[in-house]
Amino acid sequence: MIRELREKNPHLNIQTSYEFSPLYRRLGGDSADVIAYSEIYVPNSEENKYIPSDPNLENIPLITKIQKDIFDYSNIQAGWCFGSGISMNGMEWHKSSEVIIACTDMILFLGNFGDIKNDEYDSKNALSLFLKKGEIIELYPLTLHLAPIRVSGPFKAAIILPKGTNLPRPEGIEGNYRAINKWLIVHPENLKAVAQGAKVGIIGKNLYVNPIIEE
Repeated sequence: MIRELREKNPHLNIQTSYEFSPLYRRLGGDSADVIAYSEIYVPNSEENKYIPSDPNLENIPLITKIQKDIFDYSNIQAGWCFGSGISMNGMEWHKSSEVIIACTDMILFLGNFGDIKNDEYDSKNALSLFLKKGEIIELYPLTLHLAPIRVSGPFKAAIILPKGTNLPRPEGIEGNYRAINKWLIVHPENLKAVAQGAKVGIIGKNLYVNPIIEE
């Protein structure tokens, strides 16, 4: 899989790990129950979709372990991001960790918050991280990211965040401050987000992945 992805995407430096990365770390744990649940209850989708909280997912033992080990028993929400997107389109960040459980193979575009200058981020600085089905990672606070990218069929990922993240702010949207614990800048080619008032702040190419076509 990874070799074929690299051959189809010479414009990207796709890696399976970045040693001593300041952006993320891999976590242990058995994700089999989460994957099995996703295969039954999370649909394939042409459009990217996000469900912040799924009570049934939140009751799976792996999620309660993540709540204890990563979030120190704080209230969390565990939900889903799923779809068929192939482009970066933007970068968001939180002031907290985010845990991602890959229920399919996928790629994440990741960036360093410190590379934002004058509210702009150059996409040439983004890392392309391949996650195998079943892998679990913790994105550190302020790590730039957005929805996963499919590498063959539609992607599915479980997303664990502090409870309330991505809910509307009482004060409303202010620039790149889009929602509770969510800041976002987008590429100008992301016309849907721009039409919804998202702040344009990605310069350079709108990075994309050429997915593997399944026969």
